[in-house]
Amino acid sequence: MILLTFCWVFGFAQAPNVMILAADDPTWANEVKAKLQATGLLGTIDVVNAQTVTPTVAQMQAYKAILTWSNYGYANNSTLGNNLASYVDGGGGLVVAVFANASISLAGNINTSAYQVLVPASQTQSAQLTMGTVLLPSHPIMQGVSTFNGGTSSFKSTSTTLAPGAYRIANWSNGDPLIMARDNVGASNAKRADLNFFPPSNTSRSDFWQANTDGARIMANALLYVGGKCYCSAL
Repeated sequence: MILLTFCWVFGFAQAPNVMILAADDPTWANEVKAKLQATGLLGTIDVVNAQTVTPTVAQMQAYKAILTWSNYGYANNSTLGNNLASYVDGGGGLVVAVFANASISLAGNINTSAYQVLVPASQTQSAQLTMGTVLLPSHPIMQGVSTFNGGTSSFKSTSTTLAPGAYRIANWSNGDPLIMARDNVGASNAKRADLNFFPPSNTSRSDFWQANTDGARIMANALLYVGGKCYCSAL
């Protein structure tokens, strides 16, 4: 029997501050910010354009959690990957989404088996996919989540390979991984999560995930899970 210990992260004395670190169109990144703000679960949300800026570890440490994804290349993906690994080693929470866990991946230390969740591969866009089997319905990332529709493109990584210690929380309707996590990562036993979808919604472009489903709540919950002090219970 495998015993998983999940930490319930929704009892913050103060909503956690998070960084959106996106190598993407700033307008699209700000749309994600607005969606996350609308959940009411997070504190200050700052957007950093990772196409041009590589934040230092000290700058990252001002935030409980970071959400990163790519649509273009990172300014310096090796330095960024090393800084993110040091951030996680210090207890910071990291959520990685498409295409940073797909065809435009991070490099450096964060892109090694010590820190990965989904091992990056290429990318694909499918016929419209939705959330399929929820393997761990009691996991904190699934709280308040009932639907997810990836839109007519349903961009995702082609990888189905998880790093040692990582686990699936929910699948796409075609059986590929959608939401994944890994606990006890790095020197501080931090948490990590990967989301196998592209964060901007159809508010930004019509073929992206449908904003009337729970993509924003998935992202907010993932940030809370990786970034929060929590009360733990075995399931």
